[in-house]
Amino acid sequence: MDRTSADAISTSVLHDLADARNLVVMLDLDGTLMPIAPTPPAQVDAAGRELLYDLSRLQGVQVVLLSGRTRASLAALFPTPSLWLVAEHGAWRRGRDGTFRTAIEGNPSALRRCTEEMEMIAQKYSGAWVEPKSWSVCFHYRLVEPELHAALHADLDTAVLHCLLSAPDYERLNGPASLEVRHRGANKGTAIDWVLEELGGGGARLLVMGDDVTDEDAFRAAGPDDVTVHVGGAETCARYRLSDTEAVRDFLRAFIDERTTASVRGGTIPPTPSLDEAYRPNLVVISNRLPASAPPGARKLNVGGLVSGLAPALTERGGLWVGWSGRAKKGLPVDSGSLQLDLSQVPARGALDLPAETLEHYYDGFCNRTLWPLLHGFFSKVRYEDEEFRAYANVNRAFASAVRSVCPPEAPIWVHDYHLLLAARELRARGHVGRIGFFLHVPLPSVELMETLPWCEEILDAMMDFDLLGFHTERYVDNYLSAQVVLGGATRSGCVVRKGGRESRAAAFPIGISPEPFVGDGSESKDDDEIRNLFQSLGDRRLILGVDRLDYSKGIPERLRAYKAFLETYPEWRRKVALVQVSVPSREALPEYAEQRKLVEELVGHINGEFGEVDWVPVRYLYRSYAQRQLAHLYRTASVGLVTPLRDGMNLVAKEFVASQRADDPGVLLLSKFAGAAEQLKSAYLTNPFHAGGMARDLDACLRMPLEERRERHAALFDVVTRQTASWWSSSFLDALEGACSGVTAEASCTEARWPS
Repeated sequence: MDRTSADAISTSVLHDLADARNLVVMLDLDGTLMPIAPTPPAQVDAAGRELLYDLSRLQGVQVVLLSGRTRASLAALFPTPSLWLVAEHGAWRRGRDGTFRTAIEGNPSALRRCTEEMEMIAQKYSGAWVEPKSWSVCFHYRLVEPELHAALHADLDTAVLHCLLSAPDYERLNGPASLEVRHRGANKGTAIDWVLEELGGGGARLLVMGDDVTDEDAFRAAGPDDVTVHVGGAETCARYRLSDTEAVRDFLRAFIDERTTASVRGGTIPPTPSLDEAYRPNLVVISNRLPASAPPGARKLNVGGLVSGLAPALTERGGLWVGWSGRAKKGLPVDSGSLQLDLSQVPARGALDLPAETLEHYYDGFCNRTLWPLLHGFFSKVRYEDEEFRAYANVNRAFASAVRSVCPPEAPIWVHDYHLLLAARELRARGHVGRIGFFLHVPLPSVELMETLPWCEEILDAMMDFDLLGFHTERYVDNYLSAQVVLGGATRSGCVVRKGGRESRAAAFPIGISPEPFVGDGSESKDDDEIRNLFQSLGDRRLILGVDRLDYSKGIPERLRAYKAFLETYPEWRRKVALVQVSVPSREALPEYAEQRKLVEELVGHINGEFGEVDWVPVRYLYRSYAQRQLAHLYRTASVGLVTPLRDGMNLVAKEFVASQRADDPGVLLLSKFAGAAEQLKSAYLTNPFHAGGMARDLDACLRMPLEERRERHAALFDVVTRQTASWWSSSFLDALEGACSGVTAEASCTEARWPS
C-alpha cells in the first residue's frame, strides 16, 4: 500500500546492507544520484561518477542504473559494462555481456502519431521539447511559463487521449513537469526479475533508490527483505526516505566505508575487474586522429568537419572512438594492436601509438601527398611511391588489430575518411562479422583520375568489405559506383555493387553542423578586444569575409586574384569594402603548404600595395585560429561570405556563415559550385573560382543584391542548415548502417537510396 511517509534510514539498516553477502544497488539517475536539470541531458559530475565506480568495485556488489534516458545517452555516460544499465524505464537492459536487449514485443510505430502531435504542441509553447524513445515519447515543459501550464495540459490531454485510444498497449505517465506515453512493458519493475536472472537466480538482496512515480514500479516489485528508498517528499510505497540527492550520496559513501570494513566477505558477485580488461563497446568509431586537446572553441580543432560531425554521434549513441594518439614511437611493431583506453572520457576513447619509422610514409606520404591531391583532383601534385603504400597498408592493419582487441565481433563499426580505406578488409581478416560503415569526408574524383592510382584495384576491392559507404554528394556516390564497375570489376544495380559474393551499398549523407552556437546576436563577443579593434579599423566599410584552412584546395590565391579583378573592374567599391581573410595554419611541415602560405602573403602584399591608401587596407590577412564565438561575430557582420574552394567534400564554413546571419538583414553566401555544399545550399550565389573575372562580377552582384532577395535566399539556406544538422547526419548514417540500408532494394537509384530523403 502507498504511504504518505517513509522512515529515515537507520544505522542498523546501513550495517545490515553492508553485511549482505550479495547486494544489488539499483539507482535512478536524475533526481536520485544527481539533481534534475532544467534542460537535457545533464552530465554526471566527476564526484558522482567516482562514487558509482567505487560502488561497483566492492566485492559482492552489482550496481544497476535505472533511468528514463535513452540507451544511447546512458551508454555514452557509462561505457564500461561494470555498470549495468536499464534504459527507457525498463525497455532496454544492458547486463553482463555489455549488449543492450529489449523484452518488449510490438510495433513502436504506434507512437508516431503521438510524437507528431506532441511536437506540434511544443511549437506553441516556448521552452517545451519532445523526447522520442524506442517505446515511449516524453513531453517536457519544465521551462514553459507556469501561467501557460493550464492551456498546455488541455492540449496534451486531448493529444494523449487520441493516442491511447489507437494504441492500447501504451499508457500515460505524469512526471515532474513532464508527460510520457510509454509501452506498458517499459517499467522499472520488470528490471527486478531481469537482474536476478542475470545473476543466476535468487540469493541477492536489493537496495532500490528512486525519486519519482516511475520508481514506484521497482519499489513494488522488490521483495520483503529488500531495502527501498524514496528521494524527496512525495507519496511513496518505499520503506525508507532520504531528503535529496546529497543525502543519497552521503548514504552511499557511508555504505562504501561500512562495506569495506564489514566482517562478511566472499560474495559470489565478483568485484569489478580492470576497466580496460572488462571494456567491450557496442559501437566503435575509427578515425585517423582523436580529438585534439585544444582549448575549448579553438578553430583549429573543428575546421575540417570530422570532429564537429562525430561529436554528436558519439554523445548521443555512445561507443568507443579509436584514433592515433599523436605519438610516434621508435621500434614499435607496426601491428602491435596496443590500444590505450581512457574510459573517463565521454565518450570513451582508445589511443593507438604508431611506429615513427612508418608514420612519415603513411601520413605525410601516402595520405597527404598521394590521396589528398588525387581525391581533390590536383593531379599535378600527386606522387606514387611503393614504400608509402606499404606503410599505409601496415597502419590500416594496426588500426584493425587494435580495434579487434576490444571490439566484439558483431558490434557495428564506423570508419572515417581516406586514411583508412583498407580498414574493412583488415577487420574482416581478423574475424569481424558485424556491420562496417565508411564515410569519406573529401571528394571522390572521376574514374579517369582514380585509374592513375597504381593500387586502385586493390583499394576498391578492400572497400567492398564495407557494408555501407557514405559520401557528401550524389556525384561522389556515382563516381564511386562507376569506379567499382569500370576499375574494380563489380556489377552494379542502383546503389548496390556486387563482387565475389560480397555486396556493398553507397549513398549520400551530407554532413551538417550544430547550428546553435552560431545563432544569436553576437553579444557574447562584443567585449572581445581583438574583434572590437578589428571592426574599429574597418569603420563603416562593408565586410567581405573568407575563413579557410590554409590548403591549396581552398582556392585562397584564386580568391585574392578575383578580389584584385573586382577592385580593378569596379573602382566605385574601393574604400567602401574590406576583405578579411582568416587562414588557419595547416600541415606547416610540408613544403607544399609553406609555398602556399608564401604565395598568399605575396598576393595580399601586392593588392594592398597597389590599391591601399593611408586610411584603407583592402585586405586584412589573419594567419591564425579564432574561437567559435569570434567567428560567429565575424560571419554575422559580413556582407558577403566568400566560400570558394577549388574542390571540397562539403565545406562547413558555408553552413556556419548561414547559421550566423540575422534574418532581417542577412549577408550573402558566395559559394563555389565545386564545393559539396553547393548540392545542398542551392539558394547560395554560386560561382566558378577558376574564373577571376566571373567571380569579380559575382562579388559585385552579391554586394548590390536587394534586401528582399537576400532574405529569401537566407530563409531557404537557414532551413537546410537547421534541419540537416550534424546530429541528423550521424543518426541517418548509423540508422542505415544498423539496419535501414538492408531495406533498400538493389534496383533503387542513388537518389532513392539517400537517408533520409
